[in-house]
Amino acid sequence: MIMIGEPPLSRPCGIAMGVDGSGSEVARQAARQEQLRVEQRPRGVWDLLGASQGGTIAATLGARRDDLDAIVLPATPAAPIHEVLATQVDTLATLVDATRQGTQPAAAQAVAGLQELADTVAAVADGRVDGPPVDGVPRAFWASWIGASRAAPERLTTASAPVLVLGGSSDWNVPPDHVEAWAPVLRAEDHLEILP
Repeated sequence: MIMIGEPPLSRPCGIAMGVDGSGSEVARQAARQEQLRVEQRPRGVWDLLGASQGGTIAATLGARRDDLDAIVLPATPAAPIHEVLATQVDTLATLVDATRQGTQPAAAQAVAGLQELADTVAAVADGRVDGPPVDGVPRAFWASWIGASRAAPERLTTASAPVLVLGGSSDWNVPPDHVEAWAPVLRAEDHLEILP
């Protein structure tokens, strides 16, 4: 999700959610919203907020804009999605074991299904983009997301607006270390916080 608007984002100027499988719909929506924003921009503060995959897009888009007052990246991993998925597999397996659910077929199936997704997306990250869709989504989409997430930290270094990166200490989907990985590219005016 990406939101562009005035704080507290109660009147967003642009929202882009979802993709058509290739990522092109997100790009079209972002470009359309940027144009609308330029044409209709009221006076005031403008923030760019992107969570999760939207944070990857917000980091890149924010680096290209010189009229933003802030870039906010909640629950946005600096790590590429294949690394995040691998961590999620480990976390799910640990939770299943801790709750003694490992003998339950549904729990074992959930861990195995997530492991299969993580392995397949890791194969895409290694360049194996030919083949059937991954979790119902074309491999080109996954490759695009991986490429964008690998480039986002470096691109964020050129942003003119201050950056706020937020994570949660108990977030099992985007763990703190994936959020803290933004730290090397943040400047003195930027802020990273892991909330309890």
